[in-house]
Amino acid sequence: MHICLVTSKIFAVRDGVGDYAFRLAVELAREHRVTLLTSTGMGEAGEREGVMILPVIPDWRPHGLRVLIRELRRLEPDVVNLQFEPHLYHRWGVNLWLPMAMLFLRWRGVRLITTVHEPFVPLTIWKWWLSGPIQRVALYLLLWASRKVVVVISVWTRMLQRWFWWRAEDFVRIPVGSNVAPVDLSPEERQALRSRYGLPPTGVVVAVFSPLGSGKQFDLVVRVWEILAKRHTDLWLLLIGVEREEARRRHPGAPTGSRVVYTGFVSGPEVSRLHQCADLALAPYVDGVSARRTSTISMMAHAVPLVGTRGPLTDLDIFEGSPIRLVPVGDEEGFVAAVDGLVVSRDLRLALGSRTRLFFERHFAWPVLGKQFFEVAAGACRRH
Repeated sequence: MHICLVTSKIFAVRDGVGDYAFRLAVELAREHRVTLLTSTGMGEAGEREGVMILPVIPDWRPHGLRVLIRELRRLEPDVVNLQFEPHLYHRWGVNLWLPMAMLFLRWRGVRLITTVHEPFVPLTIWKWWLSGPIQRVALYLLLWASRKVVVVISVWTRMLQRWFWWRAEDFVRIPVGSNVAPVDLSPEERQALRSRYGLPPTGVVVAVFSPLGSGKQFDLVVRVWEILAKRHTDLWLLLIGVEREEARRRHPGAPTGSRVVYTGFVSGPEVSRLHQCADLALAPYVDGVSARRTSTISMMAHAVPLVGTRGPLTDLDIFEGSPIRLVPVGDEEGFVAAVDGLVVSRDLRLALGSRTRLFFERHFAWPVLGKQFFEVAAGACRRH
């Protein structure tokens, strides 16, 4: 099968969707021909890890979309997979030209699968009341254009199935995977890396990856740290992917002190090594841990025991009964207690870490996700 993936960015700094598209493409390329179409400026055209990358789309307005249509007609793929999140294709997330182009391609017989990473912004602040309705129209048109729709969490899957109740079977939940590939790190290298970052050879290191990321409750991290740092003098806080100055600018109460380490932005391999320096990790989200949270999933891939929140977007069919310690959003005392229980018990951390890695392999490993996506693609090809 020839599968063509479309996304506006790839290999961009802090671009989770682009990373997802490339890693999915690499997994599919093990058995299929895969082309990835993206914007100009996203590197050189050519093959990378078995994937043909074509950065040829000048923009995502009518002129650029004509280029996209021309390229797809030239390539004649069996299936086209569009990565969708509103702000990928317009600064304010209000691009209606894209769904119109997809409807045209559907009319021309192109088999389109849309992957919905986020459907639209919630109508909670005034500026989103301007863009939110347009995003909903754009998504609705995209769903009409698509033979199949992949959605990354179950809550949104059920919502879209209600919109299109007569074709509910066309909507499939497939989680995202880890964007951080594990690298080998010996015990000696781990100790040396901890020393380089000012972490002790012994003691417990609590990590937060991308603490200022969307939906993260950094204020909760701060309060938990203030409480537990007083209880445990051998406890350290490792904040991966953020500078101290940036954290202080966005959150005046951001923690400081000799037992708090800010790494700043680091590359993927270094993130993997830092994950392996952590004894446990925190994943407090305002809407709960879900199957779209790549920073948390990357911790799972590295067998790091986790304490997170359970909220309205949590995929209960996956996470209920998992080794991830989930505390209801808003239960600060419960969150502190869950973290404290792991801090004081090394045996519990090791046991949960091993189970977390197995949990990751079952639900979020790229071979699993690639197989699920191919089944959707095969279904799109069978439909007439």
